[in-house]
Amino acid sequence: MSVFVTTYQILNECWNDEPVNLSRISRTQLPAQHDWDHNEELDLENVTTWEKIYSQPGNVSVYAAWDPFAEFYVIVHELFLKHKEGIEKFYGIDAQKLLLLRCKQLRIELPINQIWVPDNSYQINTDLAKF
Repeated sequence: MSVFVTTYQILNECWNDEPVNLSRISRTQLPAQHDWDHNEELDLENVTTWEKIYSQPGNVSVYAAWDPFAEFYVIVHELFLKHKEGIEKFYGIDAQKLLLLRCKQLRIELPINQIWVPDNSYQINTDLAKF
């Protein structure tokens, strides 16, 4: 089951036991999702909803941008969240590859899924088995 959080929740409520606002997100449908227009670089404040793809509570979490939908990932070091080093950002064509390399350095094993996207405008690397 996917877990979705807002940017506000990542920055301000990472220590809560239940970070997902279930009143905002339907249990039968995924949250709304829009594509990023790529006219400017995506940054943390541009993302409203994130999918949590890894969590070690109180230590580190990994999120993928959901709304807007783009190749943008963050590693959140929860103990250092208020410092500039507390959030590592990965954006662009090589974001997935760089994220996997950094996670390997941190000894984080991310779940690897085959991804199929019908729209050719997304450049997602699906050959992840070699990492």
